[in-house]
Amino acid sequence: MIKLAEQLKLPETEREEVYKNDKIDSLIENIFPATFDRKVEDKKLLVQLNVLKNNLPPENALAHSLLLGNDANSSVGLVLSKSKISSKAGVVELAKSGADAILNSDDPFINFILASRDRLNEIELLNKKFETADIVNNQLLGEALYKVYGDAIPPDATGTLRISDGLIKGYDYNGTLAPYKTTFYGSLDRYYSFDKKFPFKLPDYWQNLPEEFDLSVPLNFASTCDIIGGNSGSPLINTNAEVVGLAFDGNMESHSGRYIYTTEANRTISVSAEGMIEAIRDLYKAEKLSSEILNSKIK
Repeated sequence: MIKLAEQLKLPETEREEVYKNDKIDSLIENIFPATFDRKVEDKKLLVQLNVLKNNLPPENALAHSLLLGNDANSSVGLVLSKSKISSKAGVVELAKSGADAILNSDDPFINFILASRDRLNEIELLNKKFETADIVNNQLLGEALYKVYGDAIPPDATGTLRISDGLIKGYDYNGTLAPYKTTFYGSLDRYYSFDKKFPFKLPDYWQNLPEEFDLSVPLNFASTCDIIGGNSGSPLINTNAEVVGLAFDGNMESHSGRYIYTTEANRTISVSAEGMIEAIRDLYKAEKLSSEILNSKIK
C-alpha cells in the first residue's frame, strides 16, 4: 500500500511497470491476499505484538503505535478495529482514495511501517556489513583451527552429504540434569504450569485428548551429533539405517559449535519419529498418512 502511494506520486513515466495507469486497477484488486487466513494472521499479529512488548520500553513510540491496549492480547483487537486494511474491501477503498489518503491514514499498520522502515534499512545495512566481516573472519578462524588441531576435529559441513555420528544423551543444565528425551506429558506440563498462556498455549483439542493418544511417547530427544544452522530437517538414523528423528534445533550450549565442537554439553535437538507417528495417527487421526510413512507406500 505504501509503495503504491509513493509510486502514484511519481510521473507515470518514472513509475515501475506494474504501477502504471493501465495496470493500477488490477494491482489494487490483488493487493489483499486471496488466501488470507484471518485466524492464522491474527495469531501471528499476537506473536509480533508480544515481541514488541517484551523488547521495547512502553514509552517507545514504535511500540506504542501498535501496542494500543494494556497487553498484546487486548492490542490485537484494538489494532484490527482501527485498521482500514484488514479486509479486501478496506484495502480497495483506501487504495482508490489516492496517495495522500494512504500516506496520511491513521491506520496503525501503515503508521508502523512508515515509522520503522528507515531504521530497519539502517539495521539491514549494518547487518550486511557484519555478515561480510563474519565470512572473512570465519575463514581465518578455520585456517587457525586447522593449524592447531589438524584433522583431529571434524570439518564444518559443506554442500555435500555428510554424516555426523553421536549418542542420544542428556547433559548438565542449570544445576540439574536435562533428560535425553521429552514426552507429550512435558507439553501439557508447560501448558498448565504457565496458565495456558503464550508461548505455551496449546490448541483447544488438547483439553480432551483421544484415549488412544499415548502421552508417554518421546516427543524430542537430545544427541551428541554435530550440526549447525542449515542442517535443520536432516534425518537421524540408527545403526540399522532406520530414521528415528529429524534434527531441528540445538541447545544453548551448541552455539559454540559454529567454531569448535565438544561433546560435554553441545546437543542436537531432534523431533522423535515415534512422536511424529503418534501425533499423526492417534492425535490428528491422519491414519492414511501414518500408514504411508510406516509402509513407504500408499495402501
